[in-house]
Amino acid sequence: MATARVLLVEDERIIALDIKNSLERLGYEVPGIADDYESAVKLALDLMPDLVLMDIILNGDSDGIEAAREIKKRLGCPVIYLTANADQPTIERARETEPHGYLNKPINTRDLFTNIDSALYRHRVETLLRESEVNFRTLSESAPVAIMIYQCDRWVYANLAAEQISGYGREELLGMNFWNLVHPEHRELVTERGKARQRGEEAPSEYRFQIQRKNGEMRWVDFKAVNVTYAKEPAVMIYGIDITGTMAAEEALRKSEEKYRSLVESAAESVAIFQDNTIKFVNGALLKASGFSADDLLGKPFLEVIHPEDRQRVVDNHLRRLSGEDIPPRYDFRILDKKGNTLWVDMKISMVEWDGKPGVLAFLADVTRTKEAEIRLTRLNEEMEAVNEELRATIEELEASNEEFEAVNDELNMTNELLRRSEEKYRLLAESAGDMIFTHDLDGAITFINGAGLAFTGFKPEEVLGKHYAEFITPERAAPLLEKQRKRKEGYTGGSRYESEFINSAGKPVAVEVNSNPIMKDGKITGILSIAREIQKEKQGAQVPFPSRPPSQPPNSPFRK
Repeated sequence: MATARVLLVEDERIIALDIKNSLERLGYEVPGIADDYESAVKLALDLMPDLVLMDIILNGDSDGIEAAREIKKRLGCPVIYLTANADQPTIERARETEPHGYLNKPINTRDLFTNIDSALYRHRVETLLRESEVNFRTLSESAPVAIMIYQCDRWVYANLAAEQISGYGREELLGMNFWNLVHPEHRELVTERGKARQRGEEAPSEYRFQIQRKNGEMRWVDFKAVNVTYAKEPAVMIYGIDITGTMAAEEALRKSEEKYRSLVESAAESVAIFQDNTIKFVNGALLKASGFSADDLLGKPFLEVIHPEDRQRVVDNHLRRLSGEDIPPRYDFRILDKKGNTLWVDMKISMVEWDGKPGVLAFLADVTRTKEAEIRLTRLNEEMEAVNEELRATIEELEASNEEFEAVNDELNMTNELLRRSEEKYRLLAESAGDMIFTHDLDGAITFINGAGLAFTGFKPEEVLGKHYAEFITPERAAPLLEKQRKRKEGYTGGSRYESEFINSAGKPVAVEVNSNPIMKDGKITGILSIAREIQKEKQGAQVPFPSRPPSQPPNSPFRK
């Protein structure tokens, strides 16, 4: 870890040199000493210290409190006050600047180390928390799925997609009881489950129901709920996807096998029908994904294509469903393709009638890459937990040496918990995004593109990663984006929404709407996150539906450079 740089502001020269010597013996670097307001602010801006030790009483008209306020305003670095004695009004003024500690003169070396070490650690954690919350809101506002949070029965957060699905403005949604959006036929069930979840009781986290939009229109949504902490209080965050079109298709399938066959044969999603433990129907998408032919599968036991370790679970769910038990209609498991490779699939099922007998209609989506990414995320979480254990051990040592540090330690533990839960929100959002997602550094080099982006453009990862994004944009659209890139390098941190034209692998331009926001780290812009959606159909007057499932590549994708 780099040596921390401490700016010392003290108007007594002898005391300043004594404190400087103590700091250097403790391993800190003291790049400068100031004795008044003007020199303190100037040195802070020139030297960019990690922490400022600020004497409250300084030479000149302005004291250390005013200097600390100005430095924190410009740099945001932590400040610890030094004082021999101070009256109550002065203490109140100092508290308003939110210092990271106080040290009474004469300075005790042990107290000096304890206060500086805890202040630097607290500042690092607070910075990470702020960046995590910014990334959460950036993804949330760009996500194509409705994301809402309710607390004490009322909505307290809603993103742009929630406004679009519900037809209500954000101001109308906030403060509204969460069940007011639910269709009367489903309101009692949804309310009961929502209240149970708030009480900490077990309740189904995924199911479908109808909502009633502001204009009275009924829409089906695929709903998922997770318990979170919001504003330091328990809350529930929900994800909603408009599946009205999907429900209409499923209803049509149940009513007419011929209509069903015509629909699923041309569907991009893999579809199969199982009956009496055998495969009765497969569409072209499933054959392509698995490498089998229709003759290989039709009439064969469906267990033959399921991974041996997952067969018993799939059989148990199938038998319990046939017996009338309420089994979740969606879960994932592993299958084997023709070459024996393992594929993870997400299966959504419903009961249908096939040739006059009950059968199971299954929609299967390849989520192998998502599962692999989840495994990597789990490992990263374990590594993070190990780091947190080390941090907790360090805090316990500091507690034993300084009783005053206990209060600081409690605050840091709470901040760590908020950070962990905020990062959990971020991960959930990243896994649920459905449109093309890519990132590039400040020089324009593409550093990540998700599976949806590769499928949309037709390129392979190695044809995209490391290339300048302007190579994939028509020349007339690239010029203004290069100007935006220049402004980002100069420190502009705002988001932007614009229309552009991507060039796909066939060399054809495709109109897209792009929402771009900066990626922040340690208070600085390190790159740009963009989410793109094709708008060509919208310009022709057709509505582009929300995706029926999340993107296959979260941020920790193997396609990240």
